[in-house]
Amino acid sequence: DAGLANGVYSYTVKALNACASPGPVVSAASNAASTCVGTSSQATLTVSPATIYRGGSYAVNIVDCLAMRNDAPYTYGTTIESVNVTGNFTGYTNTSGSTGYQYNPVIPETGAATGTFTATITTTDDVTETATKLYVGATDTISVFYPYASPSTKTVSVIVDPCTNTPKKPTGLTGSVTGNNMELSWTAVTQNTDNSAISDLAGYKVYEKVCAKNKPDCTGADIVADWFLRTSVGSGTTSVTVGDDQGVLSQRIYYFKVSAYDSCGTPIESELSDPWNE
Repeated sequence: DAGLANGVYSYTVKALNACASPGPVVSAASNAASTCVGTSSQATLTVSPATIYRGGSYAVNIVDCLAMRNDAPYTYGTTIESVNVTGNFTGYTNTSGSTGYQYNPVIPETGAATGTFTATITTTDDVTETATKLYVGATDTISVFYPYASPSTKTVSVIVDPCTNTPKKPTGLTGSVTGNNMELSWTAVTQNTDNSAISDLAGYKVYEKVCAKNKPDCTGADIVADWFLRTSVGSGTTSVTVGDDQGVLSQRIYYFKVSAYDSCGTPIESELSDPWNE
């Protein structure tokens, strides 16, 4: 199309059927194919994902029109070029904003005249690994730069992995008795132990210990039931009602503690709160 501006264009294809109601069903998109229009050496630069944890990776994709050209004086269409090696394809960088470190690997073209260069960049917190990975801070902004792209810079944010933090223990545990039930409540946990805001709180666990009445030291034979998980509730709940499951209240002392836990694959649980007993 003569109306298209010079540059890189990417395309995908979707299939659809002829259903009239409720409408055509459309397939997922095909792989993307890129092409260049005109004689521009303009390139595109994309990174994904835009947010990672330290130690994570991101993909870099460069499509450079110049590598598709085979008109005089260019001969790139018959060879496989490499970013940061071949002339006119240099200057690609990955830079950590907080540490200043760079990791700028050579990226071979995926094939002659494809104009496509892809790489996976892995981050690290180990300065001895900078030959093969990008050293970054626990929180950071990575600048990915290719001088021929428009725009020439993309950013990747490094954020703290919530699964490296432990929730603070619940506070303010109190309770009351109504008939044969004990109503417990506590203050919501909003922070991790490093005082950062908790973003992955999954809920609370309620632990119970039961002793014989008038045996506050609760040792040996006086223990009816030692500490065990009585119940759990979701993150939006800071109260629970439990019954006298280990004997009537007139014959027992019920003790309770509460912990907070997060949503990590292996949940991280806080320390237990101070106890409350009826």
